[in-house]
This record gives sequence, C-alpha cells and structure tokens, in this order.
Amino acid sequence: MSSANYKLAWYSRKVRIGIIGAYASGKTSFIKRVSEIFDSITTKRYVKDVGLYESTLAYDYGLLYALRSANSLEKVSSEEALEAIENGSGEVYRVELWGAAGQKHLFAARQAIIYPKIDGVILFFDPSRENSFELSLLLYREAKDNVPGLGEVKPVIVVFNKLDLVPLEKVKRLAERIVKFLDEDYVEGENMFFISVKMGWNVWKPVEAFIRKSKV
Repeated sequence: MSSANYKLAWYSRKVRIGIIGAYASGKTSFIKRVSEIFDSITTKRYVKDVGLYESTLAYDYGLLYALRSANSLEKVSSEEALEAIENGSGEVYRVELWGAAGQKHLFAARQAIIYPKIDGVILFFDPSRENSFELSLLLYREAKDNVPGLGEVKPVIVVFNKLDLVPLEKVKRLAERIVKFLDEDYVEGENMFFISVKMGWNVWKPVEAFIRKSKV
C-alpha cells in the first residue's frame, strides 16, 4: 500500500451506505454519478435448459471522499482528502456506497454482501413507476430485519428519483402516501430528498445528510 493510500485508509472516518430500492429506480446511476471509483460485481449461474451462463448483477460499489470543515461538508477528490489529512484542515470521510441488487429473489446476495457491512441505507423510490413502490417497501422491511439499529442509530435516508420525468408536486403527493408505511418521520431536506440522477439535481444532498446523521 502506498503512503498516500495508507493515510487515506487510516486517517479518514469510514462511512458505509447501503443503496437499496426496486430495480431500475436509478441506484446504479446514482452511485456512478457521486463516486470517484465505481465497480459492478456480477454473479453467474449455468442455465441447463439453454446451455448458457446467465449473469446477474449482485451489487455496485462506489467510493468517494468528503471533507467537513467549520460548518461545511462537501465532496472532495482523493487528492484533496489527502491534502486535508496532511494539513489537518478538516475531518475527512471515506464513504463507501454498496448498491444492493433490487430483485426480490436476490435476498441471499443482499444478506451476505450488503447488510453486514453498512452503517445505514439510502432508500430509493421511482415515482415514474408506482407499481415499483411495493418492492422498495419490501426491501426496506428486509433491511430493517437484517441491519440491527436501522432507523435508530443507523440512518434511513429516503430518495424519490426521476424528477426529470415526474412533476415535483406529483412526487410530493406520492411521497406523502408512501412514507406512512415507514417507521421513521421524514422531513424534506433533512432525511427525505427529491432528486434527478439523470439531470444531476440534488444528488449530493442525500449522501451529505447521511454523513451528518451517521454515528460513525
């Protein structure tokens, strides 16, 4: 390990966020947009009937750095994070994003790979597909059952994506209906956000809120 990587690894605070929600709700695009490093991990199984291997996305991984100085908290590059560590000019966070596959039948992958690692979740809803809400809620309940302290000492940040497709007022009405099925209280701008990953609207804010609320 290089000296720079050593300092980044040992002198930053670790924050690990699970990005969960129904498939096609924008989780992968979100991680790609906010991360400095991104990777997708797939698993394969042999399908005897067709004699081929089938690939299934197991999870996405993203890495970014954030710097807290005075009252600000902002995303920075790894070079800027290292400089802050060496100069003592702020508190550096190493933020890992673990994007859980959104298909219901991939519970085993989420249980083995995602849930044991994370300090809380960002929960995605896709208001352009109201029939996907039930799946996002199911994954929320699944996470609550498998992540001790989730919603208590471990934050749950709720995101409604795709504001480029659905008018904000309609999304807010949908949000009022959906959050009634969650255990926590949600306030816009604190632990609930309306974003567009495609357009880059408000994409940093859910991560910032998570860091501020995390206990790590």
